[in-house]
Amino acid sequence: MRKVSVGKLKLEKLKFEMKNILKISILLLILVVTSCKSDAVDDQTISGLKAKRTEIKTEIDKLNAKLKIVDKDIAALSTDENLYLVSVVNAEKTNFKHYIEVQGNVNSDQSISMFPEMGGLVKSVFVKEGVNVKKGQTLMLFDSSVLQRNLQELQSSLELATTIFERQEKLWNQKIGSEMQYLQAKNNVSTLKSKKDALKAQILKSKIIAPFSGIIDRIFVKKGEVAAPQMPALRLINLDKIYIESDVSEKYISQIKKGTEAVVTFPNSNITMQTKVWMTGNFIKLANRTFRIVVNVSNKDHSIKPNQLAVVKLLDNEEEGVVIPTNLILNNPDGTTYVYTVLTKKGVSVVKKVNIVVGKSYKNKTLIKNGLSENAIVVDKGARSIQEGQKVKVGA
Repeated sequence: MRKVSVGKLKLEKLKFEMKNILKISILLLILVVTSCKSDAVDDQTISGLKAKRTEIKTEIDKLNAKLKIVDKDIAALSTDENLYLVSVVNAEKTNFKHYIEVQGNVNSDQSISMFPEMGGLVKSVFVKEGVNVKKGQTLMLFDSSVLQRNLQELQSSLELATTIFERQEKLWNQKIGSEMQYLQAKNNVSTLKSKKDALKAQILKSKIIAPFSGIIDRIFVKKGEVAAPQMPALRLINLDKIYIESDVSEKYISQIKKGTEAVVTFPNSNITMQTKVWMTGNFIKLANRTFRIVVNVSNKDHSIKPNQLAVVKLLDNEEEGVVIPTNLILNNPDGTTYVYTVLTKKGVSVVKKVNIVVGKSYKNKTLIKNGLSENAIVVDKGARSIQEGQKVKVGA
């Protein structure tokens, strides 16, 4: 009981002393200000004013030093009710992953605009926008009546030439007639067959045939309109096979490789998926010092569209270590970093300043490279209002 009463008396004495120091500080400041005003009338030189400023600052620094000593003594003798309340978090050892973020664009190798190989009147459109089509299906037909008539005439000529050749061949086998007549008849048949094949190939160009299975996204010309080879007729898209292209800064060229973990987010669709880098480019663009990467994504429900914006997070660093919230890290005047920890012995919690070496940060978490052990109790709220050696009360 005697020790407690002596402590209380000492505490009250310190508080009384602190009040006196504050009173003296206020009076001293009033005197200094008054002195400054009066001195300013007598001494208007710069050197005189600077000297007076240095004198005032020295007195203030002395008073601040005394206040810190008294504050420390008060903290050491205060009861639990008068201790500064802080909240704490435990430093955790975990697998820390750091990602870089780049923007990407959705592409598809099977997204094409289809042009007619020859111009002409659109005779039939066999599909509608939004329907699924299969590879090899005829999508559009152009008028080829002139070519069809030419084919019929050519077929007639070929039949006649074939008959002549067959008769000439029989005579030649009987050693009747000239060799020249036989060869000429044979050549006529061969020439007409070649012309017939060429005409058939040209007639096939009057059709637009699906080169792969997909969806008709757009029909640009209607039945009865005239199409030209330089104008698109349809757009065909296969949404099953899509990928994302992004440009990554060359400083990550040693970290980002084929198989690197990637997290793809589509901001406008609220879709997120885990995937990997499928391919990295082997060329650095001079314009922006970047290299190309390709990331494959699944699109079974066709919810992702070509040219859609994507955000690609690429894993560039992964290691085991102590991790704490970034906002707990404080800076020394020399640029080094530190945190306040709490050590509790016999029910008394005391603040300890710990210098640390920080690593990379991601999503408000920072990897501590050195200085902080696992399960260390780090001060969270109240860290900016405490000091080394101060007793505190740990709360929620």
